[in-house]
Order: sequence, then structure tokens, then C-alpha cells
Amino acid sequence: MLAVFLIGFAAIAVGFFYLEADSGKARQAQEDLQLQFQLLRTPEKTAGFEYSASHKMQHALVTEKFRSSLSYQELRDFYDKELRTRGWQFVKEEPLYDWSRDFGGKAAYYKKNDYTATLEYQGGRSDFGYTYALNFSWGLH
Repeated sequence: MLAVFLIGFAAIAVGFFYLEADSGKARQAQEDLQLQFQLLRTPEKTAGFEYSASHKMQHALVTEKFRSSLSYQELRDFYDKELRTRGWQFVKEEPLYDWSRDFGGKAAYYKKNDYTATLEYQGGRSDFGYTYALNFSWGLH
């Protein structure tokens, strides 16, 4: 009896996950975020790699990592202007830590309707293989 209950429960949970993972709202948010991302210019001396776009349940995420010789302040100045011209509003800046280690990283957050953009600068003392990441999300913040 317990085995039947557990199998039934697992089937229902998988069913709900599958239905939510492909919800129309999440799919539409991903498409909107991808378009917003494609319209955005990137600064000179910057190379993007590892682009990904996904949606599950009640969230969507579009992200790309970049290598750049620009400082955090130069990146902030560029994206503040670029995002503002596309209707995004700066919200806040926070220090960015890696497992409580401070490599000088910072995160800048922007909002546009229900969407969030995050500029994640890894810090001058980090060795993650990239300088910064740009994330557009829905339902994560």
C-alpha cells in the first residue's frame, strides 16, 4: 500500500513539474527576455560566451558570461546608460561574494516591469574564467 501511495505521489509531482516547466507565462517571459538581451549592445573590448536561455515552473533566465579588460566602474557606466535607454531602472548595488570570499565582486540590479537584470562583476582578484555575467530574469528576484 505504501509503495502504491509513493508511486502515485511521485507521478502527480512529476506531472505538476512538467506542466509548470512548460507554462505559457514562463515561456513568454523567456522569449521577452531573449529579445531584450538581443537588443542590448555590449561594450568594446568585451567578448561574450556561454549564452543560455531557459524557463521552468515560475521563472525564466537568460544569461551570458563575458571576458573584458574594462573595470567594474566602466562596465557599470556602460550598462547604466544602455539599460536606461531601453527602459530599465537601476535598483541597487551589492557586494558579490564567492562562498564568503571577497574577490572585489559586485552585483548591480535593474528592474523593468516584472523583469530583473543583473550585472555580476566577479572581481579583480577572482579567477573564474570570465570578468562578468549579465542575467535577465523573471520570477527569481
